[in-house]
Amino acid sequence: MKLTMQILSIAVGIASSTAGAQVVPTDPQVVATGRGEARIKPTRATVTFTVQGRGSTAALAASENASIVTATMRSLQAVGLKPDEISNGAYVVAPEYDYNSQTGRKLLGFVASNAIRVEIAKIADVGRIIDAGLTGGANQVSSAQYSADNMGDARRSALKDAFDEARRDAEAMATAAGGSLGRVVLMSN
Repeated sequence: MKLTMQILSIAVGIASSTAGAQVVPTDPQVVATGRGEARIKPTRATVTFTVQGRGSTAALAASENASIVTATMRSLQAVGLKPDEISNGAYVVAPEYDYNSQTGRKLLGFVASNAIRVEIAKIADVGRIIDAGLTGGANQVSSAQYSADNMGDARRSALKDAFDEARRDAEAMATAAGGSLGRVVLMSN
């Protein structure tokens, strides 16, 4: 997993002959951009499945969806996931239409959708858990996101590298303009 941070801009004043003078917006400034990267190994994953049930009425679609959700959760638990590693969310029941330019809109029935989110502690289990969710009845894998326990350290390292690169570029520009760098005026990421 690669974490890339970019300092969008670093503005530094160019020192003038009036040492100690306060930098005001009219003073010369150099703006530089830097980029930093940190590679870290993911330590956990979150997989989100979508389960859809269809029916001629909203109630029938919801009932079918509930059956598929139950089967999917059983399948996920059968491969060793604990109930607290599985959660439901984003439940929607909506009409489903067929649109035709000649006949207009025609109601086909209803679709009930539910998201099942799975927290996976062992990266090596991701494929097996995706297979179990789909075997259990989930219609889609909506997302698979990887993260790491040390994301903060990696982010700070990438930010430092981005700042260092931007500062080197700003120094080169200031020197080329016949000046030297003053204090940092603005920095963002």
